Amino acid sequence: MNQSPKNASPVLTVLHKLAVGASCVFTALTMLLLFIQWLIEMNLDKSINAKVFLMLLPLSFCIAGADMIRKTDKLPAGGKVILHPLLCMGGIFLAYLPYMTANHFPAGTVLVHLVFFAAIYGIITAAVCLISMASNRKKEKAEATPYKSQFNLEKK
Repeated sequence: MNQSPKNASPVLTVLHKLAVGASCVFTALTMLLLFIQWLIEMNLDKSINAKVFLMLLPLSFCIAGADMIRKTDKLPAGGKVILHPLLCMGGIFLAYLPYMTANHFPAGTVLVHLVFFAAIYGIITAAVCLISMASNRKKEKAEATPYKSQFNLEKK
């Protein structure tokens, strides 16, 4: 049941969509981490500790919120492009925060990870924009040419 009730308030509807999205992201991230751990160690006897799983939760909510912002029609495209990576990077920062305070990761390591994420995100965004622009040009070109029947059927 991933649909909120029709008579629910808008705030509850948004929170419901956020919770469902975060749950899906959390599950996917958990499975990905367990798979990576399995690939590295070839067993899951020493599973990931609970602190790591708990830090995935704020990251999941940030990613789900970023996805909701990306899908909304109430913001201009430029705002979506700016807010989406900021929320995702904020989630990554929140996931690293407990480790930075416990001196497991120096701040420089987290900064390198954020810059790496921003670079990958920028490359993917540029590719999506280029593909979208090419598709729009192709549509405009197709609309500009007159329609020609492939079967030479004419109305009588």
